[in-house]
Amino acid sequence: MSGLIDKITSDFSEAKNALNKSKGTVIDVYVENEDDIPFWKDIFEKYGLQTKIHPAS
Repeated sequence: MSGLIDKITSDFSEAKNALNKSKGTVIDVYVENEDDIPFWKDIFEKYGLQTKIHPAS
């Protein structure tokens, strides 16, 4: 059985770096429905990202 650390690839690092470069900009995020907004808002706030979260439905 492989752990999460085995799943981290250069694609993950590239995506993380792209998000870090976006500090100071607002990222539009689309989630499945309004119930998902608080969950994702907490996660993005932990990383100091400014987001505008919209329900897709």
